[in-house]
Amino acid sequence: MRRVVAALVGAIILLIAAVGPAGAEEQPLFPVRQDVTLKGSPTFDEMKARDGVVVGVKEDQPGLGAIDVVTGERSGFDVDIARWIAASLGFGEEQITYKAIASANREQAIKNGDIDYYVGTYSITDARKKQIDFAGPYLTTGQSLMVRKGSEIRSERDLGPDTKVCSATGSSPIQNIKKEFPQVPTTEFDVYSACVEALRNGQVDVVTTDQPILLGYASLYPDEMEVVGEPFTEERYGVGLRKGDDALRSWINRLFTDHPGTWQEIYDRNLGSSGITIPQPEVDEYRSTGESAAPEESGSSGAGVITDNLDLWGEALRNTLLLFFAGGALALVLGFVVGAMRVSPVPVARAVGAVYVNLIRNTPLTVIFFFFAFGYPALGLPTPGFTVLAIAALGIYTATYVAEVIRAGINTVPPGQAEAARAIGLPFTKVMTLVVLPQAFRSVVPPMMSVLIALLKNTTVAAGFSVAELGVIRANLSERGEDALTVLLCVAAIFVVLVLVLSAIQRTIENRWKVAR
Repeated sequence: MRRVVAALVGAIILLIAAVGPAGAEEQPLFPVRQDVTLKGSPTFDEMKARDGVVVGVKEDQPGLGAIDVVTGERSGFDVDIARWIAASLGFGEEQITYKAIASANREQAIKNGDIDYYVGTYSITDARKKQIDFAGPYLTTGQSLMVRKGSEIRSERDLGPDTKVCSATGSSPIQNIKKEFPQVPTTEFDVYSACVEALRNGQVDVVTTDQPILLGYASLYPDEMEVVGEPFTEERYGVGLRKGDDALRSWINRLFTDHPGTWQEIYDRNLGSSGITIPQPEVDEYRSTGESAAPEESGSSGAGVITDNLDLWGEALRNTLLLFFAGGALALVLGFVVGAMRVSPVPVARAVGAVYVNLIRNTPLTVIFFFFAFGYPALGLPTPGFTVLAIAALGIYTATYVAEVIRAGINTVPPGQAEAARAIGLPFTKVMTLVVLPQAFRSVVPPMMSVLIALLKNTTVAAGFSVAELGVIRANLSERGEDALTVLLCVAAIFVVLVLVLSAIQRTIENRWKVAR
């Protein structure tokens, strides 16, 4: 009996040794190094001082950089590369702070010191290397196309004036399309997931970016989307670093070079199931130019920012003026109607006008844009394009303020004027158009012009919803190596000029319509 018990105990001990203790954690793919020193790296010194690392990432790219909105867990090839770098520098997962940075804001975030390094499908380009440095590349891929299943588009050769192509604002893929296929209409959003939603809604025909990103999205909607054709560009993903931090760049490059086995494990775990085999690329030990280039070195200076990029400035200014004039016309017409309803003797008309004003005016403009960009297409109604939808959003929103200005102006007209008009038999419409409104216009010119000036500045909200106006030009010019601050100052100067023109028009109208005293 004792032998049987001893045998059972031995078997249990062996089983525990083989399986491990209950709740034991899986060994990390890359253990955290201890007592790391890295001389000559100001970025590493800041990491050590705060006892943590801040990493810029993407969080809407399945297989590369994604976040589970329920658990908050991050996964993907880029995320694991970021963890591997942090572990080699002596920082565990609990010491990593992830920051989601949009494509258009990556260089500025690195230059400002908002992040220590960036790992997120960041293509190495000469223009970007004027502002920041890159370690790597750690992955080489190419730009491809994703379409709805059954589409006649099978490769980039099928792109034409009737195919709408979507990608992220400020990304290399959208710049490649504009350069190589200038006849193709483009649509831009801050994130690729918005492009995917637009493709599902039928607002665009193609989503383009690098092939691994598209494969990740296609795996989420296998019955709706497919990746077609072969990659038609070469994109080298690098780790974005502060300009001149050669010590950290060399450290990361040695990490990639000395541990190909770890790189392969990361690739197999995240992208191995895609069916695409990509070898680890050799790192580029280029010679850095040192400090980040000054505006005149990284791009054009002064007026050259505009004169050297007249194509982009012309398109941006044209779209801004289109949004302003078309949105303003819609707001004035709709606002006059709603304003008249607000003072109508018909109770139902007054109630409808009040509901419209209180509902739309109290809703943030961005939410209204979201409805027209994503909610409206989901209703199955015809989609006339993002520019037309942006005009509708601006017009409908601004009309509430126009209506209130009109109502206030009407209330400045003495009640006896309207009563006298009604006494001689004029109907309500005649009372308003012949008696009340002509007198009200004199008092509403200043507040009405303030509403229109606000509308002009509100056109920049359309930048986040795929309308290439002045608010989005910074991202596009960053791809050409232009300094962000210089571009923003030029944008501000253009808006100041436009507002001064509107103010001059206001003074002219006031002088013509003023009442002699």
